[in-house]
Amino acid sequence: MDERDSDEWDSEDELEPRQLAFVEAQVEAESKSVRVAYVLWWFLGFIFAHRFYLNRNGPRYAAAAITAEVLGYMASRVLAGVGLVALVLLGIVWIADAIRMPRWIDEDDQAHRVRLIEGILANTADSPARTARRLARAEARQRLESVPVEEGAAQSSGPIFNDGEAARAAGGESR
Repeated sequence: MDERDSDEWDSEDELEPRQLAFVEAQVEAESKSVRVAYVLWWFLGFIFAHRFYLNRNGPRYAAAAITAEVLGYMASRVLAGVGLVALVLLGIVWIADAIRMPRWIDEDDQAHRVRLIEGILANTADSPARTARRLARAEARQRLESVPVEEGAAQSSGPIFNDGEAARAAGGESR
């Protein structure tokens, strides 16, 4: 997990369940439909309508311009050799878009989710419980970094608590 993923997880961890439910409801309500994107791709893909729907700003204008130019050229040459090559290239881009569309939608949803979480955190005053969780995580990270690792020993992927008090401070139970 890279540092950015870790920061996003920490941000989601700081939200209350009702806030997370709100974020997920907003993301789901404002998400683009994969079905609509594929219908546009299938019927109007030659003019890249699916890119307009998915807000792929840079490529959509260029693709629309290239398509109009190629169609105009092909109409004047009636499938001359150069027009056929251009048509094949556009077909490859069209098929590649079909493969990339679900990923584009997921990326947009994740970016929207992060914006919503950041907005909630920016407008929410720190509660005592959130401050306690943040301090407990910082203490656990500091303790984990201070523990020497012996050669050949396996590294743990999570925090290690040596006493029950630290576990209770982090929200866990000691046995």
